[in-house]
Amino acid sequence: MKHLPCLLVCWLTLWGGTAFAQLQKLPSAVAREIYASALSRTALERAALRGVAAQRMQHLKQLEKTKFAELDAVLSTYFLPDTRVANARMLAENEALKEKMVRRWVEQDFYAFQQAEPLRNRVVYRAEQNPDYTSFMPSSAKLILVGESHYQQLVIDEVIALLYQLQDRYPGRPIYYASEFIYANPSVGMQVLRTPSEIERYTAGNLFYWEASGRAFDTGVNVVGLEDPELLYSRNLSPNETPFLESEQAWKSISPAGVRERNAFWTEIIRDIYEEAPDALVVVHAGSGHTNYTQLNALPFMLKDLKPFVINFGQAAPPAFNRYFPFPPEMLQKGKKMQRRDPYQTVRYVRFFPSKRGALVAGCDLHVELSRRK
Repeated sequence: MKHLPCLLVCWLTLWGGTAFAQLQKLPSAVAREIYASALSRTALERAALRGVAAQRMQHLKQLEKTKFAELDAVLSTYFLPDTRVANARMLAENEALKEKMVRRWVEQDFYAFQQAEPLRNRVVYRAEQNPDYTSFMPSSAKLILVGESHYQQLVIDEVIALLYQLQDRYPGRPIYYASEFIYANPSVGMQVLRTPSEIERYTAGNLFYWEASGRAFDTGVNVVGLEDPELLYSRNLSPNETPFLESEQAWKSISPAGVRERNAFWTEIIRDIYEEAPDALVVVHAGSGHTNYTQLNALPFMLKDLKPFVINFGQAAPPAFNRYFPFPPEMLQKGKKMQRRDPYQTVRYVRFFPSKRGALVAGCDLHVELSRRK
């Protein structure tokens, strides 16, 4: 470990000096610095923490095998805006938040490393073609945060299925679909969209989420936009304009402070829904970077008094799941048999975390990996 700083410098050089002249260093570089600092304790401190230090070393070796690739995959987006367009306050604020994000990820991953066996033993694994998502939710649930990787048609299908299931389980209860992919009207605040033309207007030309939002509208739920148009309108940059990552707008929308401000804006609208309908069941549809328990300043922490239930939909499980929560072979075999019988149907590989400790490590209460052969 005494050679770690030298290895860090070599790694940065190999990554590309030109890129780092304009962009911020990746989360993996920050993590290496954090570990280098932790491992440079005094002899007395190391003696006091000998048992934990040994575990830390084992954990570090595990992460080094993939060069912290999982960390970069999860957090890199928030580290990419061009530093040249940020003012001093932005830079200082984001540097502090970035380090907190990395420390949070490392500490949660280390906790999973320490507690892997008991955490794994409490996970419920299933391979199904038509799961009832409401069966995993507590009867007291009133806020459901649905996280996704963007522009995935299979994910949209699952979100729509969830809305229909909720209507069947809670007939007569007001259900709201609040979406990151629909603009809010800042002058009005919380606004239920009443017509297809309003859906079209407030998705502002994004054809994929216009269709997705229209399908949500057709289920009969109340549709509400969450996004601040001041941010997203200006993200529609033409090829002749400044690239997004080199614009100040990137700092407002995808930097750690920008994400925090967007989440705070959305939180006000969500709370306004409950002001209007206290018994409402609200489904928030957004990117998993906003809904995930592993993210700093994420929606479930801003709305923790509502005891949210977090679902992450995706085409593939995050890498850490394969280390700490691997699917049992018999479940994978079951899913493959389903696909052989009907290759046009989607198989849902479900991981349910009834323990909140497990959910906090996994980032969600329910993770659904989607697989279709055709």
